[in-house]
Amino acid sequence: MLHPITALRRLPRPRRAVAMMFALLVVVTAPISGVFTGPASGDDIDTIRERLLETVQRYEDAHGRMHDLELQVADLRRKQIEAEEQYAAVEDHLRELAIERYTNPQPVDMLGTGENLNDSLTAKVVLDSITQGQVDEGDDVLVRRDELEMIREDLTEAVIEQRAVIGELAAARVDLEADLLRLEELEAAEREAARLRAEEEERQRIEEERRRAEEEAAQLEEYLAAVEAAEAQAAAEAEAAAATTTTEAPPEPTPEVAAPADPTPDVVPGAQSGGGLVCPVQGAVTFIDSWGYPRSGGRSHKGVDMMANHGVTVVAPTSGMVEFGYNSLGGDNFKLSGDNGDYYYGAHLQAFVGTDRWVEAGEVIGEVGSSGNANAAAPHLHFEIHPNHGSATNPYPATAAACGL
Repeated sequence: MLHPITALRRLPRPRRAVAMMFALLVVVTAPISGVFTGPASGDDIDTIRERLLETVQRYEDAHGRMHDLELQVADLRRKQIEAEEQYAAVEDHLRELAIERYTNPQPVDMLGTGENLNDSLTAKVVLDSITQGQVDEGDDVLVRRDELEMIREDLTEAVIEQRAVIGELAAARVDLEADLLRLEELEAAEREAARLRAEEEERQRIEEERRRAEEEAAQLEEYLAAVEAAEAQAAAEAEAAAATTTTEAPPEPTPEVAAPADPTPDVVPGAQSGGGLVCPVQGAVTFIDSWGYPRSGGRSHKGVDMMANHGVTVVAPTSGMVEFGYNSLGGDNFKLSGDNGDYYYGAHLQAFVGTDRWVEAGEVIGEVGSSGNANAAAPHLHFEIHPNHGSATNPYPATAAACGL
């Protein structure tokens, strides 16, 4: 199946112009809701996370294509201005030739009516040269006009595709926001279920401890009763022996009653680790490996964009000294000099929590936002890792491990 732009280019020029205007109208007036593919209510967490990764990939692809189109449109506008100037110059020159030809007509005898045949031939050559010059200038006008028309058509096609990409970005953001909200709901439900399970396990543990305590108390009571009975029997036998003159028999030994056994101690399982880092975004979050993707101004991406809704909690990925700042690209940002020797950078925050200080791993330091040059419709945390305070390296593997993706 042909791409719409490719199919458009194969149309004849008159039909292509009409088709381009119709396509532009459709792109401008098409509602965003027409491409919404929001989550189904029955989706589980894994399904939504997979779809979020696909949506982020769509968004990143469209984002990169948008930067390419911005450069393409700017170049075509420059070429259009140059072509219009060249076309106007050729037209003006042709008009001047026509006026000169009209105001300075050649005498009839120059075509062969004079007495000197050589002069007549020379005049004819000059006249033919002037006429041929007008023809050449006319051809140049047609060439310049065709070039200008082609540039205008290419520019229109690029603008149409640019508007389509804008629509793709908006649709991807709508899907992303809806899935993130749904993920928050499911994760909250999962946390509530885990809390209820923990409460039930705690209730069962307390009930088991109570049962064991009751068993131990019963065993202790039986033990004490047995000891008391043995002592009473021994006392009675001693009293009976003292009252008789018969040879005293040695008293029977007091029966030994085993003490109750100690209860088996509970085993506490170890906690899971995240590769030595804490996930910087604590909440519904998704991201892909976008290292090296194109960015504005001819830059390439030097981090990972952790997509989340406005206000989601941002924490320190490790312990260390955190400093807060601002710049035009990253907006509100933090810089963390980790106790592990690495340096971490996070940008586009909506708010800071606290001031410059030493923080523990997992301590709240801010909120996800879209400050700086980030798109307000696509809030995220731009996160970088600089091993040993050097150049940034691809943070995706370590961040994905920390966030369990």
